[in-house]
Formats: sequence, C-alpha cells, structure tokens
Amino acid sequence: MQLAELPSKRWEDSRRRGELSRSRRCRILAEYYTYIMPYKKESGAQGRKRRKIETEQQAKLAGSLHRFLVSTAEITAGPSAAPQETHNPDPVSVDIPVPALEAETVSSKDVYTQPNLPENIDQNVYTDIGYWPETMDETLKTELVRRGTEELQNKDAWFPRDSNGRSFSKDWFYIYLENGETMLRTWQTLPLRGHSEDLNTDGNCGNFLETFKLLAKYDPVAKQHLHRVQRTDGYIVSYLSPQSQNEFISLLGDHIRTVIFQNIIKAKYFAIMFDSTPDISHTDQMSQVIRYVHIEDSGVHVTESFIDFIQLYGKSADVITKQICDKLQADGLKLEHCYGQGYDNAATMAGHISGVQKRILDMNPKAMFVPCNNHSLNLAGMHAFGVGTKSVTFFGTVEKVYAFFSSSTHRWDILKKHVPIRVKRSRNTRWSSKHEAVGVLAEHTEKIIDALEALRDGPDETSETRGDAGSLLVCIMTYVFFSFLHFWNPVLTEVNDTQIYLQQEGLALD
Repeated sequence: MQLAELPSKRWEDSRRRGELSRSRRCRILAEYYTYIMPYKKESGAQGRKRRKIETEQQAKLAGSLHRFLVSTAEITAGPSAAPQETHNPDPVSVDIPVPALEAETVSSKDVYTQPNLPENIDQNVYTDIGYWPETMDETLKTELVRRGTEELQNKDAWFPRDSNGRSFSKDWFYIYLENGETMLRTWQTLPLRGHSEDLNTDGNCGNFLETFKLLAKYDPVAKQHLHRVQRTDGYIVSYLSPQSQNEFISLLGDHIRTVIFQNIIKAKYFAIMFDSTPDISHTDQMSQVIRYVHIEDSGVHVTESFIDFIQLYGKSADVITKQICDKLQADGLKLEHCYGQGYDNAATMAGHISGVQKRILDMNPKAMFVPCNNHSLNLAGMHAFGVGTKSVTFFGTVEKVYAFFSSSTHRWDILKKHVPIRVKRSRNTRWSSKHEAVGVLAEHTEKIIDALEALRDGPDETSETRGDAGSLLVCIMTYVFFSFLHFWNPVLTEVNDTQIYLQQEGLALD
C-alpha cells in the first residue's frame, strides 16, 4: 500500500463504521496535506476564484453576530410601537461625587491599567509551570510577563543525581562573558533577532523564530505554515521575515515609551538628563533620560527611564538647548514641570554664564542644575595629572604598554606566559580604567619587564617588535616611572572606591 493511501484508507474505514468525528477528519486531512501533498502554487485565475469565494462567505457571515444582539434603540422603544402612558416621578436630589478634573489628562486609548489579580490565586503558578491552568486569562498572562522568568528558574533548588552520579549544574543558569562578567540567563541570552535567521538550519535563530518553532510543535496550523515556509525557495509572505520582526520591536518600543510617558505625566514633576557621545558610525548622538517619582503598590520609587537617542546637529549651547526643548515638547512634557537638570561638566553644558543649564534655568528658574559627581571626580583627576609633564608622560607609557601587547596575538601570548592577568587600557573618560591599568603594572612589574625582555631578545622576533620592546623598557626602567607608579596606585584606588560609592542606588544629594 502506498503512503499516500493511508489517510484515505483510514478515512473510508472509519467513515463506514461511523467512528470518525469531524475534528478527527480535520486532523487527518491536515496531516495528509501537510506531509504528503507537495506545495503547488496556484495560478492567477485560481487565486481570484478562491478570493471571490472567501469574500462571499465573509459577506454571508458578516451579519450573523447581529442576530444575537439588541440595539439600544430597540431596548428603549420596546417590542411594541403603541403609545404608552408616561409617568413623570418627582425629581429626587442625588449627590453624585464627580472627581475633580486634573489639569492634564491622558488619552483614553493610551491608558494603562494595573492588572487586578484574584485574591485566591495559587501562588505556585509564579514558580512552577506545572500549576499553570489550561486556559489563562489576559490578567494572569500580563502578570507572568511582568514578573519575568527568574522566579520560574528555581536556580537554588536541589537537583537529583542519576545512576551515574550526574545532575543538573547550577552554573548553567549563568553565562560567563570574555571580560569576566557573569550574567544570569533569563532565557536564551539572545535578542529577538538572531545572527542566523534561516529556518532550515539547526542553529539558534533568535527568540522570535525559536518561539514560533516551539509553538509549531503543538499547533497544527503553525506547524503547516512552518513547513510551507521551509519548503519554499523563493519569496513568500510568511510574517517571519526580518522586516516583520523589526515591526514587532518597533511596536513594543512604542508601547513601552507610551507607558513611561504616562507614568511621567502622572508624577507631573520630573528631571532631565542628557549626555552625548559619538557612536561607531561617527554620528554624535545625545541620550535622553527622565527621572521621576513612580508610585506603585504603596511603594515610592525614584525611577530613571531611558527615552531616546537624539542626533546632534551642532555643538553650541543654543543649538543643544533648542533640541532639548523641541524633544520635550514632542514627547508631551512641559518644561515648566522640570525641577532638575543634569549633564556632564563640559563648559557647553554646565557653563554658568551661557551654558545649556543656564539657558534652561532662564526659561524655568525651578530647573535646578545638579552636576554629575562622577564627571566632577573625573575632571579633578584629569586636571591633577595634567599639571605636570612627567605625570602625563607616565600615563602615556602605561597606555603604550597595553597598545604594544594588544597589537599582536603573538605578543599577547608571550605576555600571558609571564603575567597571570591581562594588562588593561587607560581611558580618559573614566578614571576607574586608569586604576585597573596602573594596578596591574604595580602588582606585576617584574613579570611585565620579563615579557618585554623576552620580546626584545627573541631571535625569531621582527625588528619592529624588538625595537618597540626595547623602547618601552627604557621608559619603564626609570626612577620617575617607578615613583609615579607607586604614587598613583593608592590614589587611583581611592578614586575608584569613591566612584563606586557615588554610583550606589538611592544615594542622597547631600
């Protein structure tokens, strides 16, 4: 018997015995058309005929729902059109509490309401998928999404061992990055879109496509659509393309931004923070952050929400001020409700005569400028080491050590043979990087010198490598370098500890 005859054979046998229900017949047909019948693109005439039939069927069903509904006019008039005796009762005075209208209202289409969960709900649904009901309402779904997946992981649970003594490791809950940072795997540690978006590969395609693959295992319609997309070589409308995924991301971003603006408008008063930096495409972009007080479930939280990136078209204070005011107006936020502003300590932003903070302060005298303490600390360090030329030369030598070893994989391998940890780069934007760079040199000075000598005296090394290594040894093996090395190391340790303290959450302004 041919494989294609199996569904029809089961169909006829069950139909004669009267054992085949309608749902079972539909599943057999779906199985038949999904796995047996090859996909064949319909012609233009067939497509027009099919669409015409679908349109006629939809037109027939369009008014079917209205048969079960009664309009307000019919309820008011009643079934009989005969005039009835009217009776006007005496008016009764009723005091209806009318809430006071606020000065600012939010559009009804953008109103976000907190989900009202039933009081008798089993709390195990938040920590165990096995307790999830077969049918979940939107309220429970929203609450599960809001809580996230961390409670469902049970990463602190005891995992049993099998007969071979193997068990699930708690380390699998975390991902260890190359820079030494440890991050909790909330799920796949992948964005919505993955590096590979080919459905025919076994690799991970990102959260969006992997979620659809998971749903296709339990939904026959999604499974049929997935097989159809995988079998098609050319273009097909699948709603799984990168364009569709970008549209989902855009819609999610718009919704999140709408909720943030609702919370800001509800809080009424806010503070603004703007900072600019060039990106990898050499475009100067300014990040917008709004700080406000958010009250939820009788808890008061000072919240900082990132809003957007703004492309800068000028470096002058008047241009930046105009862009900030235009952006606040476009977001529906009034400058008169701004009670604070914070920027870096550059003269253009923090200038007390014609800076951005002074111009906004002239528009709104209540917008108090609070300088960034971390930026102030960085500026103090930069001015301190920039006073003397020898100190500038010292930090330049520290940066050259990193540049020398990192410019070649061979040099980096030689360094790792002598030094257990890697040398760090010294950056001007954050002085904690200078603490790391100087700390490595101070702790492993002799081993770094041994690595440089090995590269200088190596017979197989190039002339450039031997020359650069010799020049660095001349700069390092001086009394001035060692003096600054042991002077700046404890100073930068204190600076780094102060920066970490200033970044604590909930730190008071005083």
